[in-house]
Amino acid sequence: MAQSPESFKQHIRRYLGSFITRFTYGRKVDDFELKLGDEISVHTQQALRPGRWLADTYCIYQTWFPGMAFKRWARDARTKFIEYTAQPFREARSSVALSKYKEEELVSAAASIHTAAIETTYAMLMNFLILIMAHQDVQEKAYQEITSVTESTRQPLLSDMAAMPYIDAIIREVHRFNPVTPVIPRSPVQTDSYKGYRIPQDTWVMFNIWAMTHDANIYRDPHQFIPERHLPLGH
Repeated sequence: MAQSPESFKQHIRRYLGSFITRFTYGRKVDDFELKLGDEISVHTQQALRPGRWLADTYCIYQTWFPGMAFKRWARDARTKFIEYTAQPFREARSSVALSKYKEEELVSAAASIHTAAIETTYAMLMNFLILIMAHQDVQEKAYQEITSVTESTRQPLLSDMAAMPYIDAIIREVHRFNPVTPVIPRSPVQTDSYKGYRIPQDTWVMFNIWAMTHDANIYRDPHQFIPERHLPLGH
């Protein structure tokens, strides 16, 4: 980072990819895997976009039918997903005890941790950098709190968080101000109802997280970045 600060985005991505790969699989990651991971992340975002595919609306699966190109896309995405997840899993699997879960379930669970953690953490860090640069007063308060705890002699530790309520408030406000996933699609596994509304099974339901975190009935001046709103009483 110090040698090439202009490439800070790539440095952060590489750090997250390396850290989370070690956390998930206990091994180092190379540049090919990082590039493949970025492709998998894009595929995941495309696959989860409601209404993107004709099959989301109509039960038509013949390859020759117009709009069925997604089947070729899905095969390519699946091939890359298997390549990205199977090999590191098998390497890790050989070094641990037997599990009661099926191997394909473990592969999928590990891959979900890996792919989801990188994208969301990267987006959150980018949000933080933009917001902290745009609010110099918040940056100064954060710096003063960190130096008062560490006495400028060491890096802050996770165990210091209880003594740094303002840092905790900043993290909470970053998540509130610009949620990493502003809208989340879900669908019920069985027909349900909510406040008089019938929700058929497998219906797309869009959860507007952004609207929830910008509700003026809950947050004063919701469009302002104010970490102090999350501070405990007395601070």
